[in-house]
Amino acid sequence: MCLVVNAIQSGVVLGDTYELIELIGRGGMGEVWRAKHLRIPKEIAVKVLHRLPENNPEIAMRFKREAEIASRLNHPNIADVQDYNVHEDGTPYIVMELLGGHNLAQVISDGPVPLKRTQTIVRQIT
Repeated sequence: MCLVVNAIQSGVVLGDTYELIELIGRGGMGEVWRAKHLRIPKEIAVKVLHRLPENNPEIAMRFKREAEIASRLNHPNIADVQDYNVHEDGTPYIVMELLGGHNLAQVISDGPVPLKRTQTIVRQIT
């Protein structure tokens, strides 16, 4: 059984270091929050799992592997992973570089995407 994480909300401080400010995205495994580092003047992104992996340690291991693998990558189109930890309530989280701009869904929702822009996006994805 997995418990829904209700404690993760704006104002929560993770690891005595990262204060969650605003939910900026939600996906299949987790949520991404805009957060601030409490000791240095820096905003970062924090990805947390939607659910606590109480009886399914494989979920937590996959999440940790994601952090480990992503932390080894160095590419301008991949967010830099800076930290991985587990909140006091058992919620794993990944700290990443906060990137600006729009996601692909937002770009597409604005209407037809010009061919040149589409080619640029496809090149970056591949």
